[in-house]
Amino acid sequence: MRDARNVIECAFGRLKARWQILKKPINFKLHDVPLIILTCFVLRNWCEQHKGGVDDFLVQQQIQQDREMQPSTVVDRRYTYTSTEGRAVLNILKDYFAEQLFGIS
Repeated sequence: MRDARNVIECAFGRLKARWQILKKPINFKLHDVPLIILTCFVLRNWCEQHKGGVDDFLVQQQIQQDREMQPSTVVDRRYTYTSTEGRAVLNILKDYFAEQLFGIS
């Protein structure tokens, strides 16, 4: 799992190191944002096919910056699905959604 995460982090780091527009909020209409991101992917692939380089230092710097901005991944063990408290929370949520979505009470 950690290996897959490293590959994904590196891919996003390379993308953001090459296309600075992805490093800040995109101030366009919401329906245009997927097209902008897709365009960055297409241009990235074109550059890779035509041997357009990207500075590896910028990539590593971007990856480190992204990691620092991530929320903590520490799990509160009191609320895992195997604990009594966790099962209680799971049941409350299950009952709530069953009632709201399906009218089951």
